[in-house]
Amino acid sequence: MQFPTCVGGEPDMPPHPELGWCAVYEKGLTPPERTIAVVGDSHAYQWLTAIIPLASQRNWRVIAFVRPACRVGSPSEVPGCPEYTAEAVQWLLDLRPDYVISTGSSARSDAPEHDDWGWAEAIAPVAKAGVTIVNIRDNPRWDVNMPECVQRFGADDPRCFARRSDRLAEEWPKGALAEMPNQRFLDFTDWLCPPGKVSICPGVIGNTYVYMDTNHLSRTYVETLVDVFDDVWRREVGS
Repeated sequence: MQFPTCVGGEPDMPPHPELGWCAVYEKGLTPPERTIAVVGDSHAYQWLTAIIPLASQRNWRVIAFVRPACRVGSPSEVPGCPEYTAEAVQWLLDLRPDYVISTGSSARSDAPEHDDWGWAEAIAPVAKAGVTIVNIRDNPRWDVNMPECVQRFGADDPRCFARRSDRLAEEWPKGALAEMPNQRFLDFTDWLCPPGKVSICPGVIGNTYVYMDTNHLSRTYVETLVDVFDDVWRREVGS
């Protein structure tokens, strides 16, 4: 997925796009109907595969300004993360996009899923300014490379899947987000850990690898969720 990179100083672009991965999608034929900003870490960025088809159909401009391993508001010690957070929040306040999309929980391979990890506090000024914040629940994370596990041991080997309850909380832990204005929530857990008598999070669904490594969804699997993403967006966010 290749889009033009952002250039600092251009209208609507972050002044210092080099603080993260910054790219823009727009059809360019007519003025965009809406502007969508995607911020956060790679777990927000991975959903561009589903967001861009909606943008194409609805004439949205999408600006992605993300930094690996650095969620907005995160206590991450990754160099440059605090600077990225400050830049992203100020940019959103200046831009006033129609929607901001990011990850609204944090899963771990060795600990329970927890809430926003600093996201709510950081994004509060933007939400209070009237911008709609669209939170996507985090996907399960693993202590093994999932495609390699499946290739080595098979999709039915217990090392290559887990109970949903062992990877995610019973209910989305929204934390302070639940009390904030202008929040929307997109949860795709049922498509990552299909419901059943015992809900299992597998490494393969429909002959497609769900993950590309220990914690990121594969682009191919996200492509299978484009219609699902559209349906959930319409139901939870609207137009």
